Amino acid sequence: MGMNLNEGCIKDIMLGTKINSPIVQILSIEKVYKWQKAVVSDGVFFTRAMLVESAFMLVCSGELQPYSVVVLDDYTTVKMHHAKGHSMMLMIHRMTILKRGDAIARQIGNPISATTFQFKGLSSFEKSLLEKTKTLSIAELDPGNDCWSIKARIVSKTYIQKSNDEFFNVELADSSGSISATAYNDACRKFIHLLEVDKVYQIRRYYLQSEETTCRKLRLILKHDSEIEPAIENIQFNFSTSRFFNDAPLYTSIDIIGVCLYMSNLINSEDKSRKGLFRFMRLADPSADLIANSNEMSWPVMLSGDAAEKINISSTPVIAIKAAEIVMKSGHRYASVNQVSQVFVNPDIEKAREVAVQHKNRLQGLATLSENDHFVF
Repeated sequence: MGMNLNEGCIKDIMLGTKINSPIVQILSIEKVYKWQKAVVSDGVFFTRAMLVESAFMLVCSGELQPYSVVVLDDYTTVKMHHAKGHSMMLMIHRMTILKRGDAIARQIGNPISATTFQFKGLSSFEKSLLEKTKTLSIAELDPGNDCWSIKARIVSKTYIQKSNDEFFNVELADSSGSISATAYNDACRKFIHLLEVDKVYQIRRYYLQSEETTCRKLRLILKHDSEIEPAIENIQFNFSTSRFFNDAPLYTSIDIIGVCLYMSNLINSEDKSRKGLFRFMRLADPSADLIANSNEMSWPVMLSGDAAEKINISSTPVIAIKAAEIVMKSGHRYASVNQVSQVFVNPDIEKAREVAVQHKNRLQGLATLSENDHFVF
């Protein structure tokens, strides 16, 4: 029998459309407390599902395996309420196995989360803000959800261990549960001194690996390019105004927040006194009565090194910077991002949400700023 799935049916089902006997693939199976949870794909979209009644028994008997192609004979969708609102959950009551997972042994198609289509209709500004602040709980993690960030506390951490690879392990926990994480080789050396027990971190760009157990328990793998930063709610900001920025002594440390009105391309400096990559941007001061193309109402910001290379923004995001330093370059003041500074793009704090709404209401017609009008290199 072929392996043709009913492409797009998952999206329709999660929107409330009843599809008769859809053919889908089970990507993974995991035991959560006394329940069995699965990731179900139609080759285009995937979603999480709870296996109940006879579908649950297929897991217990070992007949249902990851990568199995099945027909859903009986299913329902229910609304799950939680702290951040609600989401839809697929409940699978009965299914028929069309082809066993060990006979397929691969994922069909390249599905994306069924929640992705809900972003349609949003502006690029709203979409970038939503995607950046989307955080999953540990209980929500599954192999298809590793594009979102998690926020978790380090419960325990091992020393570096060696076998064929160098690695260390940490145990991550939040209010929903816990998960083990491992960093190998380059990631091991990069993060071993960064992660501290009993501190909370925001983690992005990881991947999830299934343990070889009956319940297919997940392990989070940190990569060399994983992004790990202290959780922002643990950071105390004292945001300055552009007036203070213009009057304060040089080398004063300040916290700033604003909408990014302009960002330059990377600049490779040939000046012997400051070799390396640079980038410049201008942040609007939310405390100003009216945003205009003026140094008195915005901050010119200079980023260098890793900060300049790693920042990746689109549209006009809110940016918060902790501990920027006021410096003078070529007769102009800049808020310089140095090694002790922290940069947050669309941070999940109330002040950032206020700034975003304020910007959207006031600057619908703001033109793109000209590089030559604002920066001297």
